[in-house]
Amino acid sequence: MLEKQYRKLTEKEFAIFEKLMEKDFSGRDVIQEQVLLSEVTEHTDGSGTLFFKIPTTVKKAEVKQRVPVEGRVETENVTMDILLHVLDGTVSELEFVRYKDDGNNVLPEPELIVVE
Repeated sequence: MLEKQYRKLTEKEFAIFEKLMEKDFSGRDVIQEQVLLSEVTEHTDGSGTLFFKIPTTVKKAEVKQRVPVEGRVETENVTMDILLHVLDGTVSELEFVRYKDDGNNVLPEPELIVVE
């Protein structure tokens, strides 16, 4: 069985995460600290969804819900939601849910994301 390969966020992935962090919500500062210390692996479906590996020694984020922040992209060719999942106070996933896609499965430009 192959072991998952973890890596640091790419510049674009981090820019997308930072766009989501523009919204003020409970636990945001701790989540930012966690992500700076994290590594990620990509979902095998090609969607761009990332799973986080966070050191166990980090402080837990006090969030009010599993998805404390989300973004949406709507263009002529692409409609998608971007969901940041937090489980038990730890960032677990940055999910890209595509409803309409031009077939490229390319991550959106951060400036196209509307944070909700």
